Amino acid sequence: MGSYKSYFGYWGKAKPATDDQDVRYHLLPYHSLDVAAVASQWWDQSAAIRRAFVSNIGISEKQAKAWVLFFVALHDLGKIDIRFQLKSPASLQGLRPDISPDDAAGERKYYHGPQGFLAFRRQISKKIGVDFDSWQSWLAAVCGHHGVLQMSGSWQAPDAEDWVIARDEKARAEWVDALIDLYLKPVGIDWQQPLPNCSPLLAGFCSVCDWVGSNPEFFKYCSDDSLGMGDYWKSALKVAAPLVQEMGLHKELSGVAGMSELFPDLEPRQFQATLSQFNLESGLTLIEAPTGSGKTETALALASQLLATNRADSIIFALPTQATANAMLERLEVVAGKLYEGNTNIVLAHGRARFSQDFQRIKSAAEMPNAQGVEAAQVQCAQWLGESRKRVFLGQIGVCTIDQVLISVLPVRHNFVRSFGLQKSVLIVDEVHAYDAYMYGLLTCVLSAQQQAGGSAILLSATLPAEHKNKLLDAWGARPDDASANTNSNGLQPYPLVTQVYQNQVGRIQIEDKDQLPEPREVQVELVATEDCLPDEDLMLRLLEAAEQGALVGIVCNLVADAQQLYQRLVELCGQSNLDIPVDLFHARYCFAHRQQHEQQVLDFYGKGDKRARGRILVATQVIEQSLDLDFDWLVSQICPVDLLFQRLGRLHRHERNNRPANFAGVPRAVVLVPVEEDDFGLHQLVYASGRFLWRTKELLQETPTIQFPAAYREWIEKVYDDESWQDEPEAIQKSHEDYETKSQATYYCARQLANTEYSPAADTDENVACMTRDGDMNLSVLLLQESTKGLTTLTGTALKDLDEWDQKEAMLLSTVGAPASWRKWLPDPDIDGVVRIEMTEVANEWSWRGNKNYLNYNELIGLSMEKHE
Repeated sequence: MGSYKSYFGYWGKAKPATDDQDVRYHLLPYHSLDVAAVASQWWDQSAAIRRAFVSNIGISEKQAKAWVLFFVALHDLGKIDIRFQLKSPASLQGLRPDISPDDAAGERKYYHGPQGFLAFRRQISKKIGVDFDSWQSWLAAVCGHHGVLQMSGSWQAPDAEDWVIARDEKARAEWVDALIDLYLKPVGIDWQQPLPNCSPLLAGFCSVCDWVGSNPEFFKYCSDDSLGMGDYWKSALKVAAPLVQEMGLHKELSGVAGMSELFPDLEPRQFQATLSQFNLESGLTLIEAPTGSGKTETALALASQLLATNRADSIIFALPTQATANAMLERLEVVAGKLYEGNTNIVLAHGRARFSQDFQRIKSAAEMPNAQGVEAAQVQCAQWLGESRKRVFLGQIGVCTIDQVLISVLPVRHNFVRSFGLQKSVLIVDEVHAYDAYMYGLLTCVLSAQQQAGGSAILLSATLPAEHKNKLLDAWGARPDDASANTNSNGLQPYPLVTQVYQNQVGRIQIEDKDQLPEPREVQVELVATEDCLPDEDLMLRLLEAAEQGALVGIVCNLVADAQQLYQRLVELCGQSNLDIPVDLFHARYCFAHRQQHEQQVLDFYGKGDKRARGRILVATQVIEQSLDLDFDWLVSQICPVDLLFQRLGRLHRHERNNRPANFAGVPRAVVLVPVEEDDFGLHQLVYASGRFLWRTKELLQETPTIQFPAAYREWIEKVYDDESWQDEPEAIQKSHEDYETKSQATYYCARQLANTEYSPAADTDENVACMTRDGDMNLSVLLLQESTKGLTTLTGTALKDLDEWDQKEAMLLSTVGAPASWRKWLPDPDIDGVVRIEMTEVANEWSWRGNKNYLNYNELIGLSMEKHE
């Protein structure tokens, strides 16, 4: 083995002093090689990982791998320090019995990651004769594996005898030399030359390898220093070989790619039929096409081709809301089983993903013993992947809300793990028009990071204004003149349209085959002016009459309070008239458990499945606006900006049916409720920030009550969002928009500044994710509880005192409701976690709470509401 190396006198992992095991610690060199072995096997098994690293680093594959393994093995350099070793006195005593308690003092706040970085800068870089500046980004990436990449401060010597400090310095230098011998010299690397570029993937890659390599179930603790580096490295590689797949980090692709293979039962239509024209380089693809035109399938087919050519090894699908993410999960489950061999990990990621029944079913499949073994459960979620929010982007298919993507560029611990998961994946963002200026600021940062890492992104929208589109393309590096080219005499680009940005080029794809163009569709819109944009008695009677004729009627409100009020009035009218017409209510202000029940009921009764009903009314808010596959015979909507109105109209006659009620079988018809006063939009203007978008939408509807699609997607949206004032625009409307523009620009750049500054990272919690990814006053989290003979319970009667800590948190989360920030002044102060606790009183399955000037009421049908009292 040669002369003894001092780095074998340090432990890397240690068991508690109470553990009775014989081997209490794992030597630092061995732990470091365990982690590097995981990295080596992952590199070898994933062609996409290899390709991304080589492309980023810009050297040969052999040398790129050598540099990556060298730095991954160096990640725990800071553990070669007496301050860290004193964290396990028993292990230290076994390894270095010559050190007495008087020789060194421990340091409670010693963090080995940044201290390893600082030790290299201060000492080792000079010893091995390298320019630290070129090593800095590489070292920061691996030394930040515990959550923080910002390496600041200066080296502080331990409170220890000089000979102890000198021994640590010698061991650190010998450890670096050993890794140079093991990884760099065999492939001919001159490490004293400036280093190549550091890949943006390295930090996340190293951190995940460390999580796997730290598992003692796989890498048994070993304190025998006689094995030597070479022999232990070979054994670690054997242990790591199956782990990458067993832990769900990588699965072999099946080779299935493209529309015909991925969706063999579908006849390709519209852009699905033009996939052969798409560029398959890594890049940005923006698909603009009507609602219901098959954008999702087009995106997945393109993603499958990018996977097949090793441009990525996984797919992440981001949507605007939890409801839309839940709905997408079932669709992607089928796709996952086709794309990968064997068991595939599909991970649902949002604040309450663990309560999705579909996700729990998928997770449970991995744990069920069965005779089929690996052939069973074609779509699985490894338990390890589902346990931590830090790992949610590490399976093969990730389904999430957009905030989980945006947090990757914000100062949150382990944000680089999210970034790594995104950058090795094809990122698909649905309903990309649905985000405000603040979220756009963050999304453009995500896209820039994806482009810099050599990744791919696919953006989907039916209703994207040109200004928003140009920001997205600019984030990927498209020049402004390229982004806005190919316009007609009215300055409008064709529609539908695919725009791709790759290798500093912009390409566009139109549908040339007239048979594949979207079917012309017209919608007749009737404007009805009412107080507060609520249906008057005449319109409510028409709603009931339509349902009596068998129509499925959808009513979309901008405010939860409006939806609750209208629902109660319709139920009351049904009772007064002895009408057996079911009326449903769906919004976001329910306890989570009840919200899921309402969501499933809406999909059952108003979707395209077997349970689809006849003669029913749904009163809802914007929660049905995006991605949910609902199909109404008649639609009523409160006034909203034109792009969102078109989204709502996309739920009207969404599918071809031959069994619609006679009065609703022809041209789709809708009612839009507008205010009596021309320019007074009241609370609706607060919801949508600018009165201009509402006023202009109303004006266009008055001028042209029949909307012609798909032409309206460009013509109407660009008119409403045009920067120039209209000649007859009321002064109040102009002032409203000026205020909106000022705030929008400020929040857009505020978001980008937050993403590009080095704040101390916050914890990765639901509250921080929500707070940092959305602008302005957030919804309040209101926890609804009740006092009973069993003590404090949830509204369903679960006693909190009977639950362990984990189950108690789960029960409380299920009983939490989002409420407007404006309610804050009427409610008790929130607790340390920002949650307002309300103890309610139950009477006949309804709960209430009396404050100084208001009541809170809750029931399963109506949700949470507030009324004032004197």
